[in-house]
Amino acid sequence: MVNMKNILNVLCVFISISVFSQTKSVKKPAVKNVTKTTVKKEKNAAVRHNPDLVVINKDLPLLIPKKKGDSFGYVNQNGKYIIQPEYHIAVFFMKTAIFSILRMKK
Repeated sequence: MVNMKNILNVLCVFISISVFSQTKSVKKPAVKNVTKTTVKKEKNAAVRHNPDLVVINKDLPLLIPKKKGDSFGYVNQNGKYIIQPEYHIAVFFMKTAIFSILRMKK
């Protein structure tokens, strides 16, 4: 009786695989002839900094998550919203967090 159940289970698995398997192979859509443009960086190009990202304390991250109502946004070190609150969750940026941890260990 047990062997019969095992055989029946194996048959059901094979039947379901054959019924629900993909009958046609998935083909990638043809890529249209699109010309790619490259942007060349100048060697002496000036780096533009956002004037709103003021550094008051080097130990603090530039953008700090802050909750307003039910949404989160990011403020600078002065408390001015740089990214308006529209997200349901916000976290510190990893590079800044790792940098702060490494700095505290020294």
